[in-house]
Formats: sequence, C-alpha cells, structure tokens
Amino acid sequence: MIATPPFGDAPDYTPLTVLPELPARWIATLLPNGIPDEPHATCDRCAMCSDDAPAGSASFFHPDAKCCTYEPALPNFIVGRILRDTDPAMQFGRRTVEARMAARLSATPWGLEPTRRHRVLYGNSPELFGRAPDLRCPHYQGDGAEGTCGIWRHRNAVCATWHCKHVRGDVGLQFWRSLSGLLSEAEWALGAWCVTELGGPTAELCRVMDRTTTRLAPADLGGPPNQAEYEAYWGSWTGRESEYFTRAAALVDPLDWAAVERIGGVRIRAHATLVRDAYQALVSTELPQRTTLGTLRVLSAADGKCTVQTYSGYDPLRMPATLISLLPQFDGSDTHETVTRIASASGVQLGDGIIRKLLDFGLLRKA
Repeated sequence: MIATPPFGDAPDYTPLTVLPELPARWIATLLPNGIPDEPHATCDRCAMCSDDAPAGSASFFHPDAKCCTYEPALPNFIVGRILRDTDPAMQFGRRTVEARMAARLSATPWGLEPTRRHRVLYGNSPELFGRAPDLRCPHYQGDGAEGTCGIWRHRNAVCATWHCKHVRGDVGLQFWRSLSGLLSEAEWALGAWCVTELGGPTAELCRVMDRTTTRLAPADLGGPPNQAEYEAYWGSWTGRESEYFTRAAALVDPLDWAAVERIGGVRIRAHATLVRDAYQALVSTELPQRTTLGTLRVLSAADGKCTVQTYSGYDPLRMPATLISLLPQFDGSDTHETVTRIASASGVQLGDGIIRKLLDFGLLRKA
C-alpha cells in the first residue's frame, strides 16, 4: 500500500527558514512573511522509500538513491562557500567538492557543473530519477535511505526547492517550481557575473553564454581529461581554482536582493513576479465562487477508502470512497450552494478545509 498522509484539512503553515542561508536572506526581501515548510517531504526518513515496495516499483524510490540521483550544478560562489566552511560537519562535503574539482570533468570558472555523462543519462531517461543508484549524487553521505546531503547548508536552488509531496498539492508544486526558476536564474547570472569580475577567459565566457549540453568526450567515459580544453576555460587561473572559487564567494557575500536583481536584469525581475503570484496562491484560503469536477486516477480501494493519484505520481491521496462519489455534484454551479445541497441530500458536511484540499490536489477545479 502506498503510504499517504490522511485526508483532511491541511495543517496551518508556519513561516520557516527552509532555504540555505544565502538565498534565504535574498528571498526574505521578496517574501517578508517567510516560506512555509513541506512537512510531508521528509528527507531524513524518505517518504518515497518503503521496505514493502516491490523491486523496481514505479511508486517508490530506490533506498540507496532516494531523490538524490541528480548531480547538482554548483555556481562558483557556492563552491567557494563550501571550500571555506571549516565546520567539521562539512568535512565530507568539502572532500566531495574537491574531488569533483580534481577530476577536471566539469570544473569551470562558472562552477561545478554536472558531468556530460550525467547530463546525457539524466536528461534522456527521466524514469531513472530516484531509481538508479549508479546516478547517485557525489555529495550523498552515508548508506541507504539513512544517507544525508554532505553539502546541505550550501545546496543549490534545485535541491533546495524540490519536494516529493506538498501540503497544498499542485498549488504548492507551482510555488516551489517558480521559486526554483528564480533561484536557478540568479545562480546562473551571479556565476556569470563572477566570471566577468574575476577576469575569466573569452573561451569560458562563450561557453557560459552558450548554455547547451556538449556531446560526450572520451574523458566522460574513463579517458584522460582534455587538458587543452580545461586550460582554455581557466586561463591564468589554472592551478588556482580554489582561490578563484573563494574569491567568487567573497564577491557575492555582500549582495542584497536589489543587487541580485540589478545583475540578473529583466529575467530575474520576471521570475520574481511569477514567485510573488505563486506565493499569493499558496497562502490564500479563498474558495472560487463556482467549482467543477477535476481529475483523478484510483490506484486502489479497500475498507471504504481509496488511494488516488491526482497532480503528481509522487503524492497520492487516501480518502473516503463516499467523498469521491460526491465529487460529480460539483457541476460548475455556486460552490457554497453545492455544499449545502450535498449536506441536505446526504448529511455529509464538507467544510472549507476539505473543499480547499480537493481544489489544491485537482480533484475539483475553478469553473
């Protein structure tokens, strides 16, 4: 049976700092009331792993991989923050970053990018996500489902904003996607800005601006690194990569959100507008005037309850079968009148919290 939180009113959101220190400081200006946590997405005890899951199950992640089958792109200033973090708890994370640098497969003045091998496998086979231990992140610390992120306090935008489950269903998903887009754009822009400020070679600037996936090279499959290519990217910084990264971190450290917007330009401002709009939807409890039937897929049914898939295959809902039978009565007419009609005919009282959750997860939608 797929493990799901019980169906009912969503818990109150408590504003928490759920981002790494640097983006948390920036987003505090954009969203001063804070960002709600996603308590159903439990990284320390993975909600997508189960001892009872059949081998190769599409409903669960592999316990030796979890969602960590993603090799993160770390812009130069984040690499620098990791290298200079002397906390003993960061020792493993520093070593893994140094190992990626030493391999010379994806270390450029912009930062540490996913290897070309990883990009080819990850980009062309989405079904591998969470289910292919060979693609496990190089910064994964520990064994099995108990493993943790070795660079958690300095993780990138994608890792900081991805959740397998959302308290507010698709509404939450759309907010975190918009925030991921904003922070990813900021990381790219600031990384490129550091390249220009620190005097990156023309070859590196051309490569950064191209932003395309390169074909596999022999070095990506066990051959020696291409030294000429590496030196063309690094120029006079070759051999001083650690110094370069820590200097990039020092450049970005004092920047406030206004400075990030100036550096990122119109793309950052456009992403920020999308985040504000998605945030308003996330914190709103308003119900639409008219509501109609949405979509769902019944995965299983037993003991008067059904497990259904709605907005995401990672976040099924377990709900009373009687509630599902009432959904067709939402036919586009007034929401509150429909609720009153259902109560009169069946005696079932559907509170605003239930209606809101049905809307959040797509079982109902605004007419």
